Amino acid sequence: MDVSQALQTYEFIRISLLELNIKIIELWFKYMIFTWRWWLNVGATLIPWIVWIILRKKESTDRLLYAGVLGAGIAGLLDGIGVEYGIWDYRYKLEPLIPGFFPFDFSLFPVAVMLSLQYLPKLNPIIKAVAFSAFSSFIVEPFWVSLQIYHHKSWKHYYSFPVLVVIYLIIYYVAFRRSKFEPL
Repeated sequence: MDVSQALQTYEFIRISLLELNIKIIELWFKYMIFTWRWWLNVGATLIPWIVWIILRKKESTDRLLYAGVLGAGIAGLLDGIGVEYGIWDYRYKLEPLIPGFFPFDFSLFPVAVMLSLQYLPKLNPIIKAVAFSAFSSFIVEPFWVSLQIYHHKSWKHYYSFPVLVVIYLIIYYVAFRRSKFEPL
C-alpha cells in the first residue's frame, strides 16, 4: 500500500466513523436524553460543583482548582483511551460524542479529589490515596455498573485501584509542591 492508498483508506474510515457518530446521536436523542439515567448524569455533573463551591476553603481556591483541573485532565484522558480501545464503555451518557464518562471525569472525580485534599490536609497522602481509590474502585464503579451506565468489557474494578492511587498521589504532589499557594 502506498501513501495515496493509505490516505484513501484513512478517508474511508473517517467517513465511516462520521456516519456511525450520526447514528449514535440519533440513538441518544431517541432513547437516552431525558431518561432518569440522563438526569442522574446531569445531577452527578452539577451537584458536586455546587457542594464544592459551598464547602471549599476560599483562600485555597486556586490550589484546589489547579488540582481539580489536573485530575479532570488525567481522568478524561485515561477514560477516553479506555473507551477508544474498547476496554469499557458508557451506555447512558450526558452527551453522546464525548468518549469518556463526563460526570465522573469532569465533576465527581476532580471535586472528590479537591475535597479530600482540603479536609484532613495533615493526613498521610498515601492513606488518603488508598482510601479514595478503594472507595472509587469498589463502591463508585460497581454503582455505575449496577445502573447499566458503565459497562466494563475487559476491565476489572480492582485494576482501577492502583491506577487511582497513582493519579491521586500525582495530583497531591503537584498541588502541594507549589509554594505560591496558601497553606490548607
